[in-house]
Amino acid sequence: MRTILPIFSLSLLILMSGCESPTKDIDLHIDPAFYKYVAELDLQDLSSNGSDDIADKIKVSISGPDAASIYNINGKKEISPSFNSLQLITTRANEPKAGKPLQFTVHIESRSGYAYPAQSIDVSIEEGEYFTAQEVFLLDYNRIPSGSVDRIATTAKISSGTLNKPLVISTDPATGNPSQVTVTIPDNIQFMDKTGTAISSGQLSVELINFSDTNEVAQLAMPNNTGSIQSMELDGQVEDVLMQEAPIFEINMKVGAISVTNFSGNGIQLSIPLPDHMYNEDAERPYQAGDVITLISYTEGDAFWKEDGDYTIKDVNGQLVVEANLTHLSKASLKKKTAKYLKLLKKLPNGSAPAKVRRLTLKLTKLDPRRAKRYYKTAVLKYPAQFTERRIQALSRNVERIVALQGRKLSRTLKITKKSFDEYDIEKLETGGINAGYKLYCPSYKTYVLPPSGVHLYFRKTAEGGEFEHLLTFEGNEESGNLYKVPFMEDGVSYDLKAYYSTYEIDTMNVLATEGKIYELNLPKALCDEAF
Repeated sequence: MRTILPIFSLSLLILMSGCESPTKDIDLHIDPAFYKYVAELDLQDLSSNGSDDIADKIKVSISGPDAASIYNINGKKEISPSFNSLQLITTRANEPKAGKPLQFTVHIESRSGYAYPAQSIDVSIEEGEYFTAQEVFLLDYNRIPSGSVDRIATTAKISSGTLNKPLVISTDPATGNPSQVTVTIPDNIQFMDKTGTAISSGQLSVELINFSDTNEVAQLAMPNNTGSIQSMELDGQVEDVLMQEAPIFEINMKVGAISVTNFSGNGIQLSIPLPDHMYNEDAERPYQAGDVITLISYTEGDAFWKEDGDYTIKDVNGQLVVEANLTHLSKASLKKKTAKYLKLLKKLPNGSAPAKVRRLTLKLTKLDPRRAKRYYKTAVLKYPAQFTERRIQALSRNVERIVALQGRKLSRTLKITKKSFDEYDIEKLETGGINAGYKLYCPSYKTYVLPPSGVHLYFRKTAEGGEFEHLLTFEGNEESGNLYKVPFMEDGVSYDLKAYYSTYEIDTMNVLATEGKIYELNLPKALCDEAF
């Protein structure tokens, strides 16, 4: 006789109290009686095709108010990714309560031999948010994909606080990267650390990184894991905006081991040629000499970009150029000087825009009714503009559609995609698929179990083989035996299924997709042994 193991039926022998050692591991059953909440960080290595395992390339640590209550999905205090995903849990005793979210910060650093910029990702889990997920984009500066980002470095000697002569460093137009800049470091400025103390002498190391605004990898490597949608301070208010196509670059300096953050006087000089595809939407024409444009900058650790001065575009030997000064180090870019700078609107009646932006048509579509918090998308412009999952989620929570923009001369049409798919038919997402359900079964124990939050299910057509694609993620509110809409599967077609949980991979081959069917998936003995 087969029995069904209810979600809360196991004895909670593994519950730990709040006074347990914060470094102690816990014995973990897979049954959700122990935990209900899972926070996932989907680690996307922009330096590879996504197939490389990132676990040995990065170090992960946790800090913040509730750090002591956070465990790896396998119950260990040592946090490490599996299948390029971090899944973090807490015990039932430390779950979030009404008005008291679970809050912590995930820190990601490179291991020796790699050069991923350090990231700190704040996580906040409200009561009832059993499964939350966000994407984290990682770019190893030692393994930069061609055509996306260029990196140039040089050195010079500082004595008595200044350079002996000006230092000029330029990006290389021959790479085809449209983000170009020439940086001139004068010989009459001082270099200061984060405390404002002048650095008197040593070897100055300069690193100049330019990000192609027409390349997907470069756009996804933008700050805060939000791609081309960034938070920016405009007229004293912080807004979510779609970054204009413009040169984007990062400048890093050190004197010895001391990071330079500021300069005296007027700082360093920037000469930024405008790429041909930049367009003045206010004037409805390309930029020209005499137009005013704003330099914007982002300093690591800040929550948003800031304006850094207005500059008049000049014609230098037939090339439109912005000449600017920078008194601190940061990422920098350009935006048009206008109060009408494009803002993404959280919700628009009937999918239409206000009169002042009536040139923009908004079409919004939810990807998957079973996974409302997870969107995978690509926007198509004259050059691709990448929208990331977390920012779209924040902008369009609880609305039926996602932003797509279309202008008079330029087109920003958002294509809804399933992860790793180039494109997917929106109508097929809304009307296609089957209704199906599942049961997870442990044959050696003759018992059904319910999947914990964070189990990922992948699929592929059996006849085609090839790579598995993401189908759905269990979010902790599913019930075994219920029917759910599965929009990507076709009735009467055979599929191979694969599930990932913690360090386990579970394969079920050649499953015939049948409308209204409840599928029984057998779990491996090792996984069942953990549950009983």
